[in-house]
Amino acid sequence: MRPKWDEHRGEQTYGEMTIAKALSGVVSASSLQSVLTTLSSMEPEAIEWLWPEKIPFGKLSLFVGNPGLGKSFVSLDIAARASRGLNWPDAKNTVPPLATILVSSEDDPNDTILPRFIACGADTSKIHYVNCPRVSRKCVGFSHHWRRWHVTTTSP
Repeated sequence: MRPKWDEHRGEQTYGEMTIAKALSGVVSASSLQSVLTTLSSMEPEAIEWLWPEKIPFGKLSLFVGNPGLGKSFVSLDIAARASRGLNWPDAKNTVPPLATILVSSEDDPNDTILPRFIACGADTSKIHYVNCPRVSRKCVGFSHHWRRWHVTTTSP
């Protein structure tokens, strides 16, 4: 261990304080309760689609693959089409223009993301950008920050 971890800060060491802080948001598995429901008590619901038969509303959709295959480009194209209510490559769009929140820790918004959205024909007033949380100009990632985020907007 590093010597700093053994330094006492009041009643605890720096290491103990750091570990306690890291675990402060962790929920004990023993405090979780499962809910058991029979399927016969449920009603089937139709899926609402953003892009028919491809991307549903309210569900998790992932674009997974090796680098350089176009995942980011496809994501921006989808957001651009949604921002203007444009048709999909293989289907008619059935929803009005939508706002999008883009979370990115890789590309710069000014020299990469914005020019790509403009090229895709996006309504950039409907595209909101969240960049990677940074400490001293270094990206620290999103994983432990999500629970603290509050999204507010002044747009209608």
